[in-house]
Amino acid sequence: MAVKRQRGNLAGCPRLRVFRAGVGWMDVRIEVAAAGYIWWLEDPRAGVTRHDMVIDERGGWVEMGFIARTGQEMQCFEVTLARVP
Repeated sequence: MAVKRQRGNLAGCPRLRVFRAGVGWMDVRIEVAAAGYIWWLEDPRAGVTRHDMVIDERGGWVEMGFIARTGQEMQCFEVTLARVP
């Protein structure tokens, strides 16, 4: 899955698109959080996926992914990226 950030819509809301193989580019629901953002995607195979992204105290990008099936949510990944000097 590839992610494409865009400036936003005319109402000033942020916009995020993801690319899914076999589907193409999809708009996803996005919400601005205190130190990052949260975005959701509905997948007919996996259910609802939620991705929480924050910038940590060292300036690193931390993103956690969750899948919700039949009302139960479980974490499916976590990634931490840091800028290399």
